[in-house]
Amino acid sequence: MRLPIISLVMWCAAALGTAAAQTTSEHGASLLVFPKIVADASADTVVQVTNLLESRVDVFCTYVAGDGTWASSGFTVSLIAEQPLHWVASRGRTPAGEDDPNAVPAAPADFQGELLCVEVDGTGAPSGGNRLVGRATVTTLADGDAFAYAAIGLSSLGFNDGDDVLCIGGEPSDACFIGAEYSSCPGAWLLSHPSDGAPDEQLGDGATQDTRLIFVPCSQNVRDGVPGSITVQLEVTNELGQRFSATQEVTCWADLSLAEISTSLTFAVLGTASAQTRLAPGATSGGFVVLAESERRAAGGAVLSRDALVPQQEGAAAASDVIILPMGRP
Repeated sequence: MRLPIISLVMWCAAALGTAAAQTTSEHGASLLVFPKIVADASADTVVQVTNLLESRVDVFCTYVAGDGTWASSGFTVSLIAEQPLHWVASRGRTPAGEDDPNAVPAAPADFQGELLCVEVDGTGAPSGGNRLVGRATVTTLADGDAFAYAAIGLSSLGFNDGDDVLCIGGEPSDACFIGAEYSSCPGAWLLSHPSDGAPDEQLGDGATQDTRLIFVPCSQNVRDGVPGSITVQLEVTNELGQRFSATQEVTCWADLSLAEISTSLTFAVLGTASAQTRLAPGATSGGFVVLAESERRAAGGAVLSRDALVPQQEGAAAASDVIILPMGRP
């Protein structure tokens, strides 16, 4: 059966082949995406970035807001060998002393969006050592409930011309005449999840489970504040093998429940407590990264716990993607 196509465009002012997809949450990468960073009255986020190798590395990071206004706050940190650096998004970080160069600004006020971090050399030019891993912990301020997830990494393919245009997968083009510098974004993401509103038998009568999806386009023009747009095709299979589908348009960033994507992607329509979803770019769309957040709710709707994971990936995106960094980076 075919579900209605529902489009919801979520704007922000900064936007953010043939090469095999090598997004990773466990191994070193040269480009990290933290899909969900919150620093507002509802929640705060601890960010950790780690240098895996035995020599110092510089990293340029920028917050990219998803609330409908331009907000991109960039900074550079220097990571010593095999050590993590962490900070609280709402407060940033103050250097500990003369030997500590790492001042991190607070995220913009009432921030919800992503954090993008790129390995750079001493001049600020992008470089590719695949040294970085990251982790974020989002804590709800009202009750202290927290969930953590690993940053999504794209690996360097071994050559980088050092300019402000990061070439992600694909063949050589006018924007990327040397071809891909980083591995492709995935051709699809695969997720097993509770149906929205499915009964939570462990929590008792009236308790439910919900699933949220956080989307970030792989193409982002941070320099000029031009938001990237994607089309996401969702193919959902319930436990009875019945197939459903929906389409979601996303501009810059989106944090959506399955019910917000389509009211038909709920337990009431799917008819089973869990389902499997394949999320892929539309025919003319660039790639994207996605984070899945599960919520368990008591009778009455109060959220009792949250968890998040990076879904499994499948293949490489057909189209190449480009990230354009701001010139004159700190």
